[in-house]
Amino acid sequence: MANHHDGAPEQDGPESSAPAPIRNCEIPLAKAQLAILLLIALIFYVSAVMAVNLYGQEFPELFGTLGAPLFKLFTIMIAALRQELGGGSGAKKRRT
Repeated sequence: MANHHDGAPEQDGPESSAPAPIRNCEIPLAKAQLAILLLIALIFYVSAVMAVNLYGQEFPELFGTLGAPLFKLFTIMIAALRQELGGGSGAKKRRT
């Protein structure tokens, strides 16, 4: 009986026919999170540019510069998130 071994792993039984577990993802989680963060930043930037162009001349104190609408959009997003999570407006309620 000749035992031929060419360096390939032996395949005995049904366990060896199962696919190997995925150890290295094609896109690591950190890269995917960074891509989503950049997409959200791009959406915020485009929205701020649109707000400056649409409302900048009528309301210069609110939309005159690019920074003002960016800050407004950020505060609106945070306020909506806090309300959704049940945090309220951030002000402490007085007990009477």
